[in-house]
Amino acid sequence: MPVNSRRGFTLMEMLVVVVVVIVLISISIAVAAQVLQTSHRKLTMLELHDLNDALLLLKHRNGEVPTTIVDFLQQYQRMYIFKDAGGVWHERSNLLTELPSSLTVSGQIPVPGGTMPGIVQVKDGYGNGILLLTSPLQNPHAPCFVSAGPDGYFNTADDLHSYDP
Repeated sequence: MPVNSRRGFTLMEMLVVVVVVIVLISISIAVAAQVLQTSHRKLTMLELHDLNDALLLLKHRNGEVPTTIVDFLQQYQRMYIFKDAGGVWHERSNLLTELPSSLTVSGQIPVPGGTMPGIVQVKDGYGNGILLLTSPLQNPHAPCFVSAGPDGYFNTADDLHSYDP
């Protein structure tokens, strides 16, 4: 009686397994990319709304809107600074200091008698700088904050705004 001595897989079985694995990996990559894109968008919208809240607070306290993002960041941070008994400047917790460090660029901001570490630029979830538009000619909803969105270019369809268009 002949014994069937089949060992291992046939070439066809191996190809089917490889194709199934490739399809599963492709689906996983597509889903992961979509999840990442959604999280970048939500993070950017959250940052824009937080910045808008900070701008409204600053406008309420000072009676005017800063003209540039740098002006805004400096004025807002100055509302929360204090000098300790040793003469060193510190900043109380606020919307800007609670931003993730990956979304902020640290630098020096002017304070009475010198400078102190502060946030000099805010980035969106895509790593692009956020703009402050103050003129109605720039945007009818001004003052508002704008992100370039995923493509990194301003004045395109994927721009994100601090207001709900």
